[in-house]
Parts: sequence; structure tokens; C-alpha cells
Amino acid sequence: MPIDPKAAHRRLQELKSKRTNYESVWQEIAEYMIPSRAYTTTVAPGTKRGSKIFNTHPVLALEQLAGGLHGMLTSPALRWFKLQPAPHLARDRQVLAWFEAATDIMDTHIKTAATGAGVALHETFLELSGPGCGVIFIADKGRPGARFQSIPLAECYFAENADRQVDTLYREYELPLREVLRLWPDTAPDELRRKSNSDPDMPVRILHATEPAAGSGAQGAANRGGWDTMWCHQDHYLEHGRYQEFPFAVGRWTLRSGETYGAGAGVNALADVKMLNEIERLNLRGLAKVVDPPQMLPDDGFLNAPNFNPGAFNSLRNDTRHIDKIGPINTGARPDLAEKKIDQVQERISGIFYVTWLRLPQQPNMTATEVLQRRDELLRLLGPMVERLEAELLAPLLNRTFMVLLRN
Repeated sequence: MPIDPKAAHRRLQELKSKRTNYESVWQEIAEYMIPSRAYTTTVAPGTKRGSKIFNTHPVLALEQLAGGLHGMLTSPALRWFKLQPAPHLARDRQVLAWFEAATDIMDTHIKTAATGAGVALHETFLELSGPGCGVIFIADKGRPGARFQSIPLAECYFAENADRQVDTLYREYELPLREVLRLWPDTAPDELRRKSNSDPDMPVRILHATEPAAGSGAQGAANRGGWDTMWCHQDHYLEHGRYQEFPFAVGRWTLRSGETYGAGAGVNALADVKMLNEIERLNLRGLAKVVDPPQMLPDDGFLNAPNFNPGAFNSLRNDTRHIDKIGPINTGARPDLAEKKIDQVQERISGIFYVTWLRLPQQPNMTATEVLQRRDELLRLLGPMVERLEAELLAPLLNRTFMVLLRN
């Protein structure tokens, strides 16, 4: 039975209310560390961002962690996964040859630029490193195979089953009117059709709801009916269908007890990042006072207002007791102390984002074996987080990709 649009919107409001407490933290992370994102505010395209950033070290540290995860776990230069049969089939040479061929086909498909896997994975690692949640949608495009799209966390609301696996995801997003009419030419509401000539790029709010099929239960959606999915605009139904596999790969950096949404390195670093930017802001003010200090003036020693431009002349009254003059005020500022504190805070932030570990000592003319050994060493250091990402993000992505290619 298709999901009812009215019921879907009620469920969406429930999921939104459960996500509210996370959004303020995510928004601060965006403002200080990922200026390309927004979670509680709508930012117009082309608007200046990052107005709260006085020190870009946290931005670079987060990008380094995301890039390091991408390079270690899903490197485009390496075959980062291998399909294997069940143990009782592992001695059959024909079975092993089939799995090897299937691995090669999947590897080639994922690395093909047209599928969008590389871009989707990098964008997902950015949000995993910051707020701590990353979502990839794996669409079934028929003969062309799987198509990967990173879904902004701001658009996603999800729920878990009894095994603490995300099995329900509601996505609320906008599409241009012309795209709505292209995707749903037969079911788009008449009111939108009437506006297509005057404003074809008008943003239209779309709800995409995906949840276990009725009666499938929390444990066996994949075996008893899959997942129901539905697209609607307001209460107007656009399309419904059914997925045999959950089409979203939802990764979480760490998971706190009793919480559904993950917490990334950006959450742990937020206090230090805000302190770093405040110290940098105050340091810039103090440095400006040293370079261009405030001036001390006699209260009645000038014919005109003083001119502080380079090469300017100022006329003073000559008093018989003393000569009135302009003089700088020595504030006793110590920018060196602020710089020392900035270095300390930056070092802590680098540790939180594993930048120190990512910069393992490099030697010239390293062999491929040495590179892989260093990569494995770093993966061991990041073991707990990597295991969760493999279980929640990479394994579901590979499983869905395998099934899509197998069917097509």
C-alpha cells in the first residue's frame, strides 16, 4: 500500500521535532568550519559566508580529515573493496573467479565519473567529519546501473529500527518547476502547470519518504517486501514505488547512547574552534593598535582637526611653557602571547581532527608496500570510527550497488 501524503507529512513533523536539538550545533559547525553548508538558515546563492571565521585552521583541518578518509577508505587509485563468497564456497575456483570478475565490474562502475560516486563520497566525508552524519542516495537507473548522489544532511530526517540501523528516511528538498514537470509529467498538479510558462525555475518543495513496507517488520524488510517510497508536493501525490534494498547509505561518525544522529569531530572541536576565532579576533585588534596606535592630543593645541595621513602637516600653537604635540599611546599590547595561545589551540584542534595522524612521516622514494603499510597503520589508529563507517556507509553502498548491477 502506497504511503499516504498526509500521513507522510505528519511523520515528517515528528521527525523534525526530534532533530531540533541537533540543528543549533550543526549550524555553529557550518558557520565556523564548513561555510558551504547551512542547517537552520536559508542562504541565498552567491551570498557571502564565513563572516564569523577569523582563523581558517579549523576549516582546513576538517577538509584534511575528509580528504584523508576519502583517500584511505575509498581511494580512486586503489581497489578498496573485494567481494567474497560464503566460506563453504571459497574453495570452488569457478565461484572465486565469478566473484573476482564481479568485483572488477563494480570497481570500474563506481570509479566511472558519470556515476558520481567520487564526488558523493567526498561530500559525505565532509559532513561526517563535521556534524557527524553523511547520506548517499544510490539510485537504480536501469541499464546504466547505479547513480550516486550525496544528500545534504539539512534535507534528511531519519529513524532507526531495533538494531539501531537507519531504515527510515524522509527527505524534504526543492526542485525547479521545470524539473518537477519533467520527472512527473502525468501527476504534477495543475496549479504548477499553469505557472510553468511564467516562472519555469520557481522552486517547488518536494517530500521523498522511504520506510519499511507495511508488515515487513524491523528485522526483515529486505526479505519480506522491501521499502515503500513516495514523492509528493504538499498533499498532492506524485509517485510511489518500492525498493528491494534500502537506497540510502547513512554513515555516522560516533553514536551516543540513546541518540539517532551521529556526532563528528566537528562537534568535539566546536568549543576550541570558537575560542580560537575569538582569540584571533582580539589579537587582530591588538595588533592593529600596535601598528597604528591611538594618538594622544592636547585638548586645545590645534588650529584645525589633526590629519593622520602619510606626509601630512599639522599646525600647533606654540606655548611659552611647552610645545603641544601629537604622541602615540603605548598600550603595552603583547601580540606574541596571543600567538602562543593560538598555536596551542590550533594544535588541539589538529588532534581532534586527526591531522597529526594523517601526516605520518613521509620518506622519499617510498615503495607501494610502504605506502600501504602506513595506510594500514593509520586505519588501525582510526579503528572504531572506520569500523562504523564500513558497517553503516560503505557496506550498504556496495550491497545496493551489487544488487542494482545484478538486476540490470
